[in-house]
Amino acid sequence: MTDNKLTPRAIAELAEQLFAGDLGYDDFVRSVPKSSDDGRVTELIDLIVHEPTVGGPEGISPEEHDEYLARVDRLIVELKGE
Repeated sequence: MTDNKLTPRAIAELAEQLFAGDLGYDDFVRSVPKSSDDGRVTELIDLIVHEPTVGGPEGISPEEHDEYLARVDRLIVELKGE
């Protein structure tokens, strides 16, 4: 992660690119700031960096993963609205 000054909207757009497969995970992590004054940006980055595993003894259910993705999507929409 870098200490760059991306806007919340730009970070949301990077997250969209990541989930669309147009940006690699490592590139995303290198592009986003280590911290943000905007709690929604911090939450979005944290959710992406700590995406839960689906299935298996320690993973979440597909339904829980759908809820996770919906939360990520809501944050992206909120941040892009600025």
